[in-house]
Amino acid sequence: MTQTVPAEAGSATPLRPVAPRSRIAVLDLIRGLAILGILAVNADGFAGPMSAYGSTALWPFPNEGATAIAKWVVDAFFHEKFITLFSMLFGISLFLVGGDRTDRARGRLVWRRIGWLFVIAMIHGFLIWWGDVLSL
Repeated sequence: MTQTVPAEAGSATPLRPVAPRSRIAVLDLIRGLAILGILAVNADGFAGPMSAYGSTALWPFPNEGATAIAKWVVDAFFHEKFITLFSMLFGISLFLVGGDRTDRARGRLVWRRIGWLFVIAMIHGFLIWWGDVLSL
C-alpha cells in the first residue's frame, strides 16, 4: 500500500524515498563522520571484556606509550562528541522527513520509522552488542 500526502487542491503525492539528487550530501557526509567517530570510541569496548569498558584500571592491555596516547586522544576529541553530533543529525532528519506537524501522513511515516528503529536497536542491543547507540 502506498501512502499519500495531500497536496494542493485534491492531488496526492506518494511517499517514497528521496531521489539521490535531492539528498543533502553534506548531511550524509557529516552523518558518516559521526558514525566513524562513534566507532573509534567503541573500538576499545569491542576489544576488551565488558567489565573493562570505561575503566582503565580493569583494562587487560597495558595502558602506556602509544596506547595511552590513543586513549587520551579518543577521550579528549571523540568521546561523547560524536554521539551528540549523531543525535543532532537524527533530529534534523526527523524534521526533514516529518515535515510540518499538521501533515498527518508524514507524521505516521516518521512514527513507523521510529518504531522499526527501536525494534532494530533492541534486537541489536540484546543479541549483538550491549552498548548500542540506538538503545542508549
